[in-house]
Amino acid sequence: MVIYVLVFNIIFIIQIMLAIFARITRYKIAERYDYPLGSMTSSSEALENYVKIYRQVNIKVHNVMPSPAIAEEEFVIINRDKIYDSTLYTNFFTLFQLVLSKKENGFARKVFLIQNFLFFLQLVLFVLSLILQINWSNVLIIGAIALQVINILLSIFGFINYQEILEEAFEVSADLLDLDEVEQARAESLQNDLAYTVYEYPFEFFKRLFSFVIP
Repeated sequence: MVIYVLVFNIIFIIQIMLAIFARITRYKIAERYDYPLGSMTSSSEALENYVKIYRQVNIKVHNVMPSPAIAEEEFVIINRDKIYDSTLYTNFFTLFQLVLSKKENGFARKVFLIQNFLFFLQLVLFVLSLILQINWSNVLIIGAIALQVINILLSIFGFINYQEILEEAFEVSADLLDLDEVEQARAESLQNDLAYTVYEYPFEFFKRLFSFVIP
């Protein structure tokens, strides 16, 4: 039992360290890439051109959002406050969400929810294995460790999947935003930073937990 607890704690620390690394990588990402485009292309223009050139997407404009856009299947919600923004971050992120909204990118859209659910289950099983002094304690903690491993593997696959989608978003951005060499280099850097989002699920879980406990 002690060995299992040690293994769980080691993997848990790895999960938290990956989350910290991802959060540091994406720290103030909107401000760091808040460069006005030389082409002065606004988010609404990029959106319009994407629909004209690439594919039809259902669009809804929303007033209060934490990001420039949010992707769902064949559907994208756009932040009204950012729709006329002509910065690199807003435009690239919006185009990234448009690409992410493709039906075949369902795994990338749902991976964060799956990770949070598995992270919750692993903690529940671990706590139960400590509280319930029964023969099933070892089974419970082994189950918790298995969920940890699955979550890390999901993160790796999600990271790879995100990179592929972001690479497509970069190609679309270079085409629609008329990026010069400097802007392309910045867009590539932004592309790499955004891929680490999939490792941040522990922070998202605790954020949701605290918001539930302390409204």
